[in-house]
Amino acid sequence: MYYFGISDPFRQHLGFMVLMNEEDSDKSNSEKGYFAIKMADDAISSDSAAHQTLQKLSNQPMLFWYKQGDYLQLTNETGEIIGKLQQQFLHIDHQHYILEDLTGTL
Repeated sequence: MYYFGISDPFRQHLGFMVLMNEEDSDKSNSEKGYFAIKMADDAISSDSAAHQTLQKLSNQPMLFWYKQGDYLQLTNETGEIIGKLQQQFLHIDHQHYILEDLTGTL
């Protein structure tokens, strides 16, 4: 399991992202799995597209990822591609976010 803080390009903290491997695989190099988005309790409510995109995803019951080359492809529950995670950048619905790896600090 991997934990990330999510910030907008201006470094305003917006929430958290958790990546989980498929249940039948405990390998850290798994090729697919699940993810969840949680808005931060102290995130300032905003009409910005970046905030609305994360808010919408935080209400989704099932979100998936799979490895695609040097990045992770992100999909919704129907398999529709909704974005990608590459290095410390998250791209969803034409919005760009910066991820901070929290895995080693928790």
